Amino acid sequence: KRGTSPDSELKLCLRAIVAACEDAGIDPRDVDGFVSYGLDKNDPPKLAGGLGTRELRFSAMNWTHGGGIPGAVGLAAAGIVAGQADTVVVYRAIAESTGQRLRVAVAHFGWEPVVRLLPHPADPCVLAAVRLAGPPRGGHEHRPDLYDVIWRRHTSRFPFTEARIPPEVLTELREAAAVEGATLHLPGPEETDRLLHLTAEAERRNSTDPERTAEARAWIRESSRVGMPRAALGPQDARGYVPVRDFGGLHPEEHQPTAVFERYPTIGVLTTPYDRPADWLRAGQALEHVLLIATTHNVRASLLHQAVEWTDLRRALRDTHHGPSHVQVLVRLGYGPEGAATPRQPVAEVLTGDLPG
Repeated sequence: KRGTSPDSELKLCLRAIVAACEDAGIDPRDVDGFVSYGLDKNDPPKLAGGLGTRELRFSAMNWTHGGGIPGAVGLAAAGIVAGQADTVVVYRAIAESTGQRLRVAVAHFGWEPVVRLLPHPADPCVLAAVRLAGPPRGGHEHRPDLYDVIWRRHTSRFPFTEARIPPEVLTELREAAAVEGATLHLPGPEETDRLLHLTAEAERRNSTDPERTAEARAWIRESSRVGMPRAALGPQDARGYVPVRDFGGLHPEEHQPTAVFERYPTIGVLTTPYDRPADWLRAGQALEHVLLIATTHNVRASLLHQAVEWTDLRRALRDTHHGPSHVQVLVRLGYGPEGAATPRQPVAEVLTGDLPG
Protein backbone atom coordinates (compact mmCIF):
# COMPACT_ATOMS: atom_id res chain seq x y z
CA LYS A 1 0.00 0.00 0.00
CA ARG A 2 1.32 3.43 -0.93
CA GLY A 3 3.19 5.16 1.88
CA THR A 4 3.33 2.15 4.21
CA SER A 5 6.36 0.21 2.97
CA PRO A 6 8.56 -0.95 5.88
CA ASP A 7 11.64 -0.21 3.73
CA SER A 8 13.29 3.13 3.12
CA GLU A 9 13.21 4.94 -0.18
CA LEU A 10 16.93 4.25 -0.68
CA LYS A 11 16.54 0.55 0.04
CA LEU A 12 13.67 0.24 -2.44
CA CYS A 13 15.76 2.05 -5.05
CA LEU A 14 18.74 -0.26 -4.50
CA ARG A 15 16.58 -3.36 -4.79
CA ALA A 16 15.05 -2.08 -8.02
CA ILE A 17 18.52 -1.46 -9.47
CA VAL A 18 19.73 -4.94 -8.45
CA ALA A 19 16.64 -6.50 -10.07
CA ALA A 20 17.21 -4.53 -13.27
CA CYS A 21 20.86 -5.62 -13.35
CA GLU A 22 19.82 -9.26 -12.94
CA ASP A 23 17.38 -8.92 -15.86
CA ALA A 24 20.17 -7.44 -17.99
CA GLY A 25 22.80 -9.98 -16.90
CA ILE A 26 24.96 -7.26 -15.31
CA ASP A 27 26.88 -7.46 -12.05
CA PRO A 28 25.61 -4.47 -9.95
CA ARG A 29 29.19 -3.83 -8.87
CA ASP A 30 30.04 -3.00 -12.49
CA VAL A 31 27.64 -0.04 -12.54
CA ASP A 32 29.90 3.01 -12.75
CA GLY A 33 27.40 5.80 -13.44
CA PHE A 34 24.07 7.12 -12.15
CA VAL A 35 21.63 9.63 -13.62
CA SER A 36 18.35 10.88 -12.19
CA TYR A 37 16.17 13.98 -12.42
CA GLY A 38 14.10 16.44 -10.41
CA LEU A 39 16.10 16.69 -7.15
CA ASP A 40 16.15 12.97 -6.39
CA LYS A 41 17.60 12.79 -2.87
CA ASN A 42 19.19 9.35 -3.32
CA ASP A 43 22.56 10.61 -4.44
CA PRO A 44 25.03 8.45 -6.38
CA PRO A 45 27.61 7.94 -3.57
CA LYS A 46 24.90 6.36 -1.40
CA LEU A 47 23.77 4.13 -4.27
CA ALA A 48 27.35 3.18 -5.12
CA GLY A 49 27.98 2.24 -1.48
CA GLY A 50 24.82 0.14 -1.28
CA LEU A 51 25.62 -1.71 -4.50
CA GLY A 52 29.30 -2.21 -3.73
CA THR A 53 30.24 -0.33 -6.90
CA ARG A 54 33.87 -0.90 -7.81
CA GLU A 55 34.36 2.62 -9.18
CA LEU A 56 31.97 5.57 -9.47
CA ARG A 57 33.02 7.42 -12.63
CA PHE A 58 29.97 9.40 -13.73
CA SER A 59 26.86 10.99 -12.21
CA ALA A 60 24.41 13.63 -13.40
CA MET A 61 21.06 15.17 -12.52
CA ASN A 62 18.53 16.46 -15.03
CA TRP A 63 16.95 19.48 -13.31
CA THR A 64 13.37 19.10 -14.46
CA HIS A 65 10.22 17.13 -13.74
CA GLY A 66 8.09 16.98 -16.88
CA GLY A 67 10.17 15.27 -19.56
CA GLY A 68 12.72 14.24 -16.97
CA ILE A 69 12.95 10.60 -18.05
CA PRO A 70 14.08 11.17 -21.66
CA GLY A 71 16.43 13.91 -20.51
CA ALA A 72 18.03 11.59 -17.94
CA VAL A 73 18.39 8.81 -20.52
CA GLY A 74 20.05 11.30 -22.84
CA LEU A 75 22.55 12.30 -20.17
CA ALA A 76 23.35 8.64 -19.52
CA ALA A 77 23.92 8.00 -23.22
CA ALA A 78 26.14 11.08 -23.47
CA GLY A 79 28.26 9.85 -20.57
CA ILE A 80 28.78 6.46 -22.23
CA VAL A 81 29.55 7.93 -25.66
CA ALA A 82 32.05 10.34 -24.10
CA GLY A 83 33.84 7.43 -22.44
CA GLN A 84 33.12 8.69 -18.93
CA ALA A 85 31.26 5.50 -17.96
CA ASP A 86 30.49 2.02 -19.27
CA THR A 87 27.33 1.05 -17.36
CA VAL A 88 24.95 3.80 -16.28
CA VAL A 89 21.74 3.39 -14.25
CA VAL A 90 18.90 5.84 -14.89
CA TYR A 91 16.68 5.91 -11.80
CA ARG A 92 14.02 7.89 -9.98
CA ALA A 93 13.05 6.97 -6.41
CA ILE A 94 9.99 8.35 -4.68
CA ALA A 95 8.44 6.89 -1.55
CA GLU A 96 5.66 8.78 0.21
CA SER A 97 5.76 9.37 3.95
CA THR A 98 9.34 8.24 4.45
CA GLY A 99 9.74 10.91 7.15
CA GLN A 100 13.01 11.61 8.94
CA ARG A 101 15.64 9.03 9.77
CA LEU A 102 14.34 6.95 12.64
CA ARG A 103 16.48 6.08 15.60
CA VAL A 104 15.90 2.52 16.61
CA ALA A 105 14.94 2.73 20.24
CA VAL A 106 12.78 5.85 19.96
CA ALA A 107 10.89 4.40 17.01
CA HIS A 108 10.35 1.19 18.97
CA PHE A 109 8.40 3.16 21.56
CA GLY A 110 6.24 4.86 18.95
CA TRP A 111 7.98 8.19 18.40
CA GLU A 112 9.56 9.74 15.34
CA PRO A 113 12.83 11.52 16.20
CA VAL A 114 13.99 14.52 14.20
CA VAL A 115 17.77 14.56 14.57
CA ARG A 116 20.09 17.54 14.14
CA LEU A 117 23.81 16.84 14.24
CA LEU A 118 26.02 19.44 15.94
CA PRO A 119 23.09 21.82 16.52
CA HIS A 120 25.15 24.44 18.40
CA PRO A 121 28.30 25.43 16.46
CA ALA A 122 29.58 27.38 19.46
CA ASP A 123 29.44 24.25 21.63
CA PRO A 124 30.94 21.28 19.74
CA CYS A 125 30.44 19.06 22.80
CA VAL A 126 26.73 18.93 21.98
CA LEU A 127 26.82 16.20 19.35
CA ALA A 128 23.14 16.01 18.45
CA ALA A 129 19.69 17.32 19.31
CA VAL A 130 16.67 15.05 19.03
CA ARG A 131 13.08 16.27 18.86
CA LEU A 132 10.32 13.69 19.33
CA ALA A 133 7.83 14.67 16.67
CA GLY A 134 5.03 12.21 17.28
CA PRO A 135 4.10 8.79 15.91
CA PRO A 136 6.21 7.42 13.00
CA ARG A 137 4.78 8.10 9.55
CA GLY A 138 4.90 4.89 7.54
CA GLY A 139 8.12 3.61 5.93
CA HIS A 140 11.41 4.02 7.74
CA GLU A 141 15.07 3.22 7.37
CA HIS A 142 15.49 0.77 10.26
CA ARG A 143 14.15 -2.75 10.55
CA PRO A 144 11.55 -2.92 13.34
CA ASP A 145 13.38 -5.83 15.03
CA LEU A 146 16.62 -3.92 15.64
CA TYR A 147 15.58 -2.76 19.10
CA ASP A 148 15.61 -6.34 20.36
CA VAL A 149 19.23 -6.89 19.28
CA ILE A 150 20.61 -3.75 20.92
CA TRP A 151 21.08 -5.79 24.09
CA ARG A 152 22.85 -8.63 22.24
CA ARG A 153 25.30 -6.55 20.21
CA HIS A 154 28.81 -6.98 21.61
CA THR A 155 32.17 -6.63 19.92
CA SER A 156 33.92 -10.00 19.63
CA ARG A 157 37.73 -10.04 19.66
CA PHE A 158 37.84 -13.82 19.35
CA PRO A 159 38.67 -16.03 16.33
CA PHE A 160 35.92 -16.51 13.75
CA THR A 161 35.18 -19.63 11.72
CA GLU A 162 35.97 -19.98 8.01
CA ALA A 163 32.25 -19.86 7.10
CA ARG A 164 31.53 -17.18 4.51
CA ILE A 165 28.86 -14.53 5.02
CA PRO A 166 26.07 -14.91 2.39
CA PRO A 167 26.03 -12.22 -0.34
CA GLU A 168 22.52 -11.10 0.57
CA VAL A 169 23.62 -10.39 4.14
CA LEU A 170 26.62 -8.38 2.91
CA THR A 171 24.28 -6.39 0.66
CA GLU A 172 22.07 -5.58 3.64
CA LEU A 173 25.11 -4.39 5.59
CA ARG A 174 26.06 -2.09 2.70
CA GLU A 175 22.52 -0.72 2.60
CA ALA A 176 22.61 -0.04 6.34
CA ALA A 177 25.73 2.12 5.93
CA ALA A 178 24.35 3.85 2.85
CA VAL A 179 21.13 5.06 4.45
CA GLU A 180 23.24 6.81 7.10
CA GLY A 181 25.34 8.66 4.52
CA ALA A 182 28.41 6.39 4.61
CA THR A 183 29.80 3.61 2.41
CA LEU A 184 30.82 0.11 3.45
CA HIS A 185 33.37 -1.36 1.03
CA LEU A 186 34.12 -5.09 1.12
CA PRO A 187 37.56 -5.55 -0.44
CA GLY A 188 38.89 -8.70 -2.07
CA PRO A 189 41.75 -10.87 -0.73
CA GLU A 190 44.62 -8.79 -2.09
CA GLU A 191 43.26 -5.51 -0.74
CA THR A 192 42.41 -7.19 2.56
CA ASP A 193 46.04 -8.30 2.91
CA ARG A 194 47.17 -4.72 2.34
CA LEU A 195 44.73 -3.31 4.92
CA LEU A 196 45.73 -5.88 7.55
CA HIS A 197 49.41 -5.13 6.93
CA LEU A 198 48.76 -1.41 7.58
CA THR A 199 46.76 -2.27 10.69
CA ALA A 200 49.58 -4.49 11.97
CA GLU A 201 52.05 -1.63 11.48
CA ALA A 202 49.75 0.68 13.46
CA GLU A 203 49.44 -1.94 16.22
CA ARG A 204 53.23 -2.23 16.34
CA ARG A 205 53.55 1.54 16.75
CA ASN A 206 50.85 1.63 19.43
CA SER A 207 52.46 -1.18 21.43
CA THR A 208 55.85 0.55 21.49
CA ASP A 209 54.52 4.04 22.33
CA PRO A 210 54.55 4.49 26.14
CA GLU A 211 51.74 7.06 26.21
CA ARG A 212 49.45 5.00 23.98
CA THR A 213 50.08 1.77 25.86
CA ALA A 214 49.36 3.50 29.17
CA GLU A 215 46.10 4.87 27.77
CA ALA A 216 45.11 1.42 26.45
CA ARG A 217 45.80 -0.28 29.78
CA ALA A 218 43.76 2.39 31.56
CA TRP A 219 40.65 1.07 29.77
CA ILE A 220 40.99 -2.37 31.42
CA ARG A 221 38.73 -2.12 34.47
CA GLU A 222 36.97 -4.93 36.25
CA SER A 223 34.42 -2.95 38.27
CA SER A 224 33.55 0.28 36.52
CA ARG A 225 30.83 1.84 34.37
CA VAL A 226 33.45 2.64 31.72
CA GLY A 227 36.22 0.53 30.24
CA MET A 228 36.22 -3.23 29.75
CA PRO A 229 36.95 -6.35 31.81
CA ARG A 230 39.84 -8.65 30.85
CA ALA A 231 37.36 -11.30 29.69
CA ALA A 232 36.38 -9.05 26.78
CA LEU A 233 39.92 -8.58 25.46
CA GLY A 234 40.27 -11.85 23.56
CA PRO A 235 43.48 -13.59 22.45
CA GLN A 236 46.10 -12.53 19.92
CA ASP A 237 46.34 -14.32 16.57
CA ALA A 238 48.95 -17.10 16.84
CA ARG A 239 49.87 -16.54 13.17
CA GLY A 240 50.05 -12.76 13.57
CA TYR A 241 47.81 -12.21 10.55
CA VAL A 242 44.74 -10.62 12.19
CA PRO A 243 46.07 -7.72 14.32
CA VAL A 244 43.41 -7.36 17.02
CA ARG A 245 43.95 -4.50 19.44
CA ASP A 246 46.35 -5.33 22.29
CA PHE A 247 44.97 -3.44 25.28
CA GLY A 248 47.51 -5.13 27.52
CA GLY A 249 50.35 -3.11 26.02
CA LEU A 250 52.74 -6.08 25.85
CA HIS A 251 52.25 -6.92 29.54
CA PRO A 252 52.32 -10.76 29.60
CA GLU A 253 50.14 -11.00 32.69
CA GLU A 254 47.33 -9.22 30.83
CA HIS A 255 47.41 -11.49 27.79
CA GLN A 256 45.19 -14.47 27.08
CA PRO A 257 46.76 -17.52 25.38
CA THR A 258 47.16 -17.05 21.63
CA ALA A 259 44.69 -18.70 19.25
CA VAL A 260 44.52 -19.36 15.51
CA PHE A 261 42.25 -16.84 13.79
CA GLU A 262 40.42 -17.28 10.49
CA ARG A 263 42.64 -17.63 7.42
CA TYR A 264 40.43 -15.51 5.13
CA PRO A 265 38.89 -12.71 7.20
CA THR A 266 36.06 -10.54 5.86
CA ILE A 267 36.94 -6.89 6.31
CA GLY A 268 34.54 -3.97 5.85
CA VAL A 269 35.94 -0.50 5.18
CA LEU A 270 33.61 2.26 6.37
CA THR A 271 34.16 5.55 4.54
CA THR A 272 32.56 8.97 4.22
CA PRO A 273 32.87 11.42 1.31
CA TYR A 274 34.16 14.18 3.62
CA ASP A 275 35.99 14.30 6.95
CA ARG A 276 34.20 16.94 8.99
CA PRO A 277 32.86 16.48 12.53
CA ALA A 278 29.37 15.83 11.16
CA ASP A 279 30.84 13.10 8.94
CA TRP A 280 32.42 11.44 11.98
CA LEU A 281 28.98 11.34 13.60
CA ARG A 282 27.38 9.94 10.45
CA ALA A 283 30.09 7.28 10.37
CA GLY A 284 29.21 6.37 13.94
CA GLN A 285 25.52 6.12 13.07
CA ALA A 286 26.37 3.99 10.05
CA LEU A 287 28.65 1.73 12.10
CA GLU A 288 25.97 1.13 14.73
CA HIS A 289 23.37 0.41 12.03
CA VAL A 290 25.73 -2.07 10.35
CA LEU A 291 26.52 -3.79 13.67
CA LEU A 292 22.86 -4.12 14.61
CA ILE A 293 21.97 -5.62 11.22
CA ALA A 294 24.93 -7.99 11.55
CA THR A 295 23.69 -9.09 14.97
CA THR A 296 20.28 -10.03 13.56
CA HIS A 297 22.12 -12.51 11.31
CA ASN A 298 24.39 -13.76 14.13
CA VAL A 299 27.37 -12.16 12.40
CA ARG A 300 30.04 -11.08 14.89
CA ALA A 301 32.18 -7.98 14.50
CA SER A 302 35.35 -6.46 15.87
CA LEU A 303 36.84 -3.07 15.09
CA LEU A 304 40.30 -2.62 13.61
CA HIS A 305 40.79 1.12 14.14
CA GLN A 306 44.52 1.22 14.86
CA ALA A 307 45.63 2.56 11.46
CA VAL A 308 43.01 5.34 11.56
CA GLU A 309 44.84 6.79 14.57
CA TRP A 310 48.01 7.50 12.54
CA THR A 311 47.75 10.19 9.85
CA ASP A 312 50.07 8.55 7.33
CA LEU A 313 48.58 5.09 7.76
CA ARG A 314 45.03 6.38 7.59
CA ARG A 315 45.84 8.06 4.29
CA ALA A 316 47.33 4.80 3.03
CA LEU A 317 44.11 2.90 3.90
CA ARG A 318 42.31 4.62 1.03
CA ASP A 319 41.61 2.60 -2.09
CA THR A 320 41.91 5.06 -4.96
CA HIS A 321 39.66 2.89 -7.13
CA HIS A 322 36.73 4.08 -5.00
CA GLY A 323 37.42 7.73 -5.67
CA PRO A 324 37.96 10.41 -3.00
CA SER A 325 36.80 9.22 0.41
CA HIS A 326 37.93 9.12 4.02
CA VAL A 327 38.33 5.83 5.89
CA GLN A 328 36.74 6.03 9.34
CA VAL A 329 37.17 2.45 10.60
CA LEU A 330 37.78 -1.15 9.53
CA VAL A 331 35.29 -3.78 10.67
CA ARG A 332 36.15 -7.49 10.86
CA LEU A 333 33.04 -9.61 10.23
CA GLY A 334 32.38 -13.31 10.60
CA TYR A 335 30.82 -16.13 12.59
CA GLY A 336 32.12 -17.09 15.99
CA PRO A 337 31.62 -16.70 19.74
CA GLU A 338 29.62 -13.78 21.05
CA GLY A 339 31.79 -11.18 22.71
CA ALA A 340 31.65 -10.60 26.43
CA ALA A 341 29.37 -7.83 27.69
CA THR A 342 31.04 -4.57 28.71
CA PRO A 343 29.75 -1.83 31.03
CA ARG A 344 27.37 0.85 29.80
CA GLN A 345 26.94 4.32 31.24
CA PRO A 346 23.53 5.24 32.66
CA VAL A 347 21.22 7.16 30.32
CA ALA A 348 21.34 10.20 32.59
CA GLU A 349 25.09 10.56 31.92
CA VAL A 350 24.76 10.75 28.12
CA LEU A 351 21.42 12.54 27.60
CA THR A 352 20.08 15.89 28.75
CA GLY A 353 16.61 17.36 28.37
CA ASP A 354 13.11 16.14 29.10
CA LEU A 355 11.92 12.73 27.94
CA PRO A 356 8.23 12.02 27.30
CA GLY A 357 6.38 10.36 30.14
